[in-house]
Amino acid sequence: MGRHDRAFRALMAEDGVAEALVRERLPPALVRRIVGPPERLPESFIDESLRASVADLVLRCRLRGGRVAYVYCVVEHKRTHERFALIQVLRYLTMAYARLFKERRRERTLPNVIALLVYNGSARWRGPRRFTELTRPPPSLRRYSLDFEVVLLDVGAVPNAQLSKHRTLRAGLLAFKASTVAAEHSRPSFAPSSQPSGTTRRPSRRFSATLAESPVKTAFPWWKRR
Repeated sequence: MGRHDRAFRALMAEDGVAEALVRERLPPALVRRIVGPPERLPESFIDESLRASVADLVLRCRLRGGRVAYVYCVVEHKRTHERFALIQVLRYLTMAYARLFKERRRERTLPNVIALLVYNGSARWRGPRRFTELTRPPPSLRRYSLDFEVVLLDVGAVPNAQLSKHRTLRAGLLAFKASTVAAEHSRPSFAPSSQPSGTTRRPSRRFSATLAESPVKTAFPWWKRR
């Protein structure tokens, strides 16, 4: 698991952060049905083969009427994988439903599992959001084709002030965004640059002041060197 994945897990463990992410990013019609804060499930809910490699986070939300829904958070950093990222999401959803089936095999229905994809690539997301955008079934096959849609948070596409109303979540997402910018500027480039060779773009003073109040800052090496 990379440092971005560890940082995301640390961020979601902060007080009120997971609830803010759910209430700010899920569809409003679903948010209105959620009662109370979501419950962060232990890592044992996640398939053992995935625990050490991905920053999966599963949240259980209580809904009005006594039902529940699950939110499966997936973090994606690599732009080269975005075209087929939903293949991996499908794998995660399948494992989640298999786990729910084991726990609820005597019930007539299973809870819904919503995939929330948090993308922090250097360029804007251009991959599909619906699975049928990959398979493109003809009209005669659509009713037989697997389909689902992910809730996408493209961190780099959201203006800083709109990342979150929650102070710690906003600081953490700003940190993810700044670390991606820093990584891009630290790569060798043959294009003329006004910056000295080997330097990286530092976050603004305003951003640094916000990040300084968040424990997530310790996950980013450039902060330690400032």
